[in-house]
Amino acid sequence: MIWDIILKYAKAIDGLARDLARRLGESYELADIDFFKRWPSQFRMNKYHFEAEAIGKHGVIIHTDPGFLTILQGDEDVSGLEAMDTSSGTFFPIDTLPNTLTVNLGDMARIWSNGRLCNVKHRVQCKEATTRISISTFLLGPMDRDLEPP
Repeated sequence: MIWDIILKYAKAIDGLARDLARRLGESYELADIDFFKRWPSQFRMNKYHFEAEAIGKHGVIIHTDPGFLTILQGDEDVSGLEAMDTSSGTFFPIDTLPNTLTVNLGDMARIWSNGRLCNVKHRVQCKEATTRISISTFLLGPMDRDLEPP
């Protein structure tokens, strides 16, 4: 029963990721807007067990996502995701609002757009001693060829 729900959710979010990629292709007026159809995706469920001594420390270190785009369903009850303002190097919170998803563009989107789209540096900080759950879907990139700007 639970497996069916997870599989249905994973397929729906994968479809959303591919729809977003298609719309990016349309925005660049590409003839081939289905360039991403054979790209693999990865579905990940994350569970962080934050202890009191971890408050103020990294749950996930500063990084950019290597793929094309990431869709994240964050924990509405526990914050922690932060994005970097590249002009100042400071981090600001990405609060999860009820019934919303967060979309990050990754390294492949930056390459594909020839730098017109930005990959975002982000991290997860431990804000309180509790369990934090998130679900990530990564649309990765081509496995059979190099990715080039259109």
